[in-house]
Amino acid sequence: MTAPAAEQTPPAPAAEAGPREIYLIGNTVDELGGVTAWTHQMARLFRRHGHPVHVIGIHEAELKLTLPGLPDYPVTALYPSHPPTARPLVGRRRLSPAARLRERRRLAAKQAAVARLSGILAQAAPGAVAIVTQVWPMEWLRPADTSRVRLIGMSHESYAYTRACHRYRWVKENYPHVDRWLVLTQEDADDWITLDSMQNVGAMPNALAHLPETPSPRTGRNVVSIGRLADQKGVDMLLDTWALVAPHRPDWRLRIYGA
Repeated sequence: MTAPAAEQTPPAPAAEAGPREIYLIGNTVDELGGVTAWTHQMARLFRRHGHPVHVIGIHEAELKLTLPGLPDYPVTALYPSHPPTARPLVGRRRLSPAARLRERRRLAAKQAAVARLSGILAQAAPGAVAIVTQVWPMEWLRPADTSRVRLIGMSHESYAYTRACHRYRWVKENYPHVDRWLVLTQEDADDWITLDSMQNVGAMPNALAHLPETPSPRTGRNVVSIGRLADQKGVDMLLDTWALVAPHRPDWRLRIYGA
C-alpha cells in the first residue's frame, strides 16, 4: 500500500526588507540643475518609503535650486563655496611663497572636508548605501572612510559626452573602486564594458517623479523642451530638426524653456 503523499506546506512569504540608510552625494546640494533636482526627488521618494536619507554635496552653489518644500532629511555641504582647484607647484609657482601658502590652505581645507565626510559615514548603520550621483565627489570619497557603506557611482550623461571631456579620466580613475556604478542606458553601459573594459557598470534609467491619474488626451499641438540651454542638451539639433518639420506642420509650436 502506497503511503499518501505528505501535504506540502506553502513557503513562507519573503520578509520585506527593512529601512536602509541612504546617502546621496553630489557636487552640490542646492545647484540649479538636473542632477541636483533628481537627487532631492530621489531623497523624497526614498523617505516616502521609510528609508533614512542624508544628502551631501561638496559645496554650496551660487545659482540656487528652488525646492518644493523644506527637506525632511539632513542636507550637508562640505564647503560654503566651490573649493580651490589644485594647481601643481611647478616652475615659478614652486618658488612662490604665496602659491605654496595657498596650496597648504587648500590641502588643509580638503583634509577637514574628508574628515567631516568620514565622520558622517562612520555613523552609517549596517547595510547603508552611498550613491555618488556625479564622479567629482570621488576626489573626497577615495581618501574618506567608506568601510561602513556600499558605494554606488553614477553618471547622468552619455558615454560619448563623458568620453569627450575631462570626466572620462575621472571615471577611469575612480569608478573601478566602487562596488557598482550605473549609467542611464544599457547602450552606454555596453560601451563602457566593451570599449573601456569596466566590468562593474550597469544601467538604471531615471525614476519618474509621479504619473498623472488621468493620461493626457494628446490633443495639443506643442513640442516642449525643458532644460539648461547648453550644448550638452542638444538644443541646436532640436532647432535644426524643427526647421525641417515646421513647414510641414504649420499648426504646431515649439516651446523651449531653460536658463
